[in-house]
Amino acid sequence: MPKLVKILAHILFWGLCAWLILSSFSITTQEVENINGQEHVRIVRSGRMMYLLGYLLLLVIGFFYLNYWYWKKNLAILRKLAILLGSCVLVYVSYQLGLLLIFKGLVLRPPNALVIGITLFFLAISSTLASIELLYRHEIRKKAAEIEKRQQEMQVLRNQLNPHFLFNALNNLLGMVNASQNPRLNMAISTLSSVLRYSVYESEKSRVSLNRELEVIRDFVEIYKLRFEDDELRFEEKIQADSLDAEIEPGILLPLIENAVKYGVLPEQEGYIKLGVSVDEQSIKVEIRNRILREQQSVHTGGLGLQLTRKRLELSYPDNHLFLAQEENDEFVVQLIIPKS
Repeated sequence: MPKLVKILAHILFWGLCAWLILSSFSITTQEVENINGQEHVRIVRSGRMMYLLGYLLLLVIGFFYLNYWYWKKNLAILRKLAILLGSCVLVYVSYQLGLLLIFKGLVLRPPNALVIGITLFFLAISSTLASIELLYRHEIRKKAAEIEKRQQEMQVLRNQLNPHFLFNALNNLLGMVNASQNPRLNMAISTLSSVLRYSVYESEKSRVSLNRELEVIRDFVEIYKLRFEDDELRFEEKIQADSLDAEIEPGILLPLIENAVKYGVLPEQEGYIKLGVSVDEQSIKVEIRNRILREQQSVHTGGLGLQLTRKRLELSYPDNHLFLAQEENDEFVVQLIIPKS
């Protein structure tokens, strides 16, 4: 419902309610007059009674929307009922204070039962209206979540299709390559096929071993080395762990290595990637360093791999990880700490 229409509907509702209450409960007497042989009923209303009812109605309207605002929140039902009861009590207390301070000496007053009835009636409407809107909002969010989920599932299927096709195509090419005549090409296709197999199949798992992730990283670097001379891409590992069986989110380190190659390696320049991994009883610590090449940064911009890694960490290790990416002197350093599992 548009906001303006909603406001007009509320104004119309309160205008109608005010007319009904003031015209119905401000009557003091009904006098019958005989004019020219015809009886006429003259209704006599009390002006001060109408003011008192108007005061009561203002109190009810104020607490109506206060109660309405609280009931639209995701609170426990007992807390909402306590707010409803508290609103009723506050309306009645405020009304009694008005009788003592504003309408002192007024003889004709609405019965207490009528005051309580009007209060309960409108606050019940307030709670019901808020509950309906809350339910409607939840349904809208539920449908939106279902649509988003279907879109994500479709996107996952689309993302899986291309790697799966490439994986099968590489296997076919591998079968056509003579390993003795083209050992370098055979090794490259085999390594790339292994990385794609990991991204297509093992990435569907909730966790993989750290050892398996490091194996894929080594294959990943070997593929990149095909483009460079030995001194252009130097890969150094420093592993400090009694065991690499600890499990991590699959593929969480690959974008970091790719980012290091993208921004830290150029043909005809000395480049390096230093990977440090340490595992203790509670956590897995990873540090990746690469040389900063300003020329490369001018070509590649955005840091999409780092952004996606941050999002994956927030989903996989919510409020339980440390991720830092910053420049230190002539190096770009990425530090990651995640809980050991």
